[in-house]
Amino acid sequence: MAARAGVATGRKKPGFYLPARGHRLMRTLLCLVLVTLLSGCASVPTHVAVLDPSRRFEPTQNVVVLLRPPERRHVEIAKLESRGAIGEPETALIEDAREKAKALGAHAIVTLETLTQYHPPITVWDPWPPPYPWYRDRWTGMRFWPYGPGFPFGEERVLPGGNVLTLRAVAIRFED
Repeated sequence: MAARAGVATGRKKPGFYLPARGHRLMRTLLCLVLVTLLSGCASVPTHVAVLDPSRRFEPTQNVVVLLRPPERRHVEIAKLESRGAIGEPETALIEDAREKAKALGAHAIVTLETLTQYHPPITVWDPWPPPYPWYRDRWTGMRFWPYGPGFPFGEERVLPGGNVLTLRAVAIRFED
């Protein structure tokens, strides 16, 4: 008997609802999220505001870190602001600011201040099972996962808090 247009024949689409396919997709998405997070955590973001864009200098090899302004004559090239992650030490911020100052052609950076901001811990609940099968599947007729309805909220996890440091500095070039 031939199936009419728009009438279901009772046959399922082959391979559409396979748990392995869903797990493969979730594994791929998880890997992409982890790579994105790890690449974001690899460096300290340092923002640079050049004071006079018309003046350009050759990059330097060495940049000295000063805790107060020098007595030698100097020109301020740029303002630098480095913000770290939770628990990151001040030395990482200084080194990143030094690398930015090298590219600008500075001879030294003068640290103006180091700010500390506290971020409290955050509680997160992981849903189990994952939220995408909670609807009624129109191809297989299953209402829930093969494992049963489960509890809408899974394990409670606490993301740690801590202090975030922000370093403000000025890149300078000596007038010799």
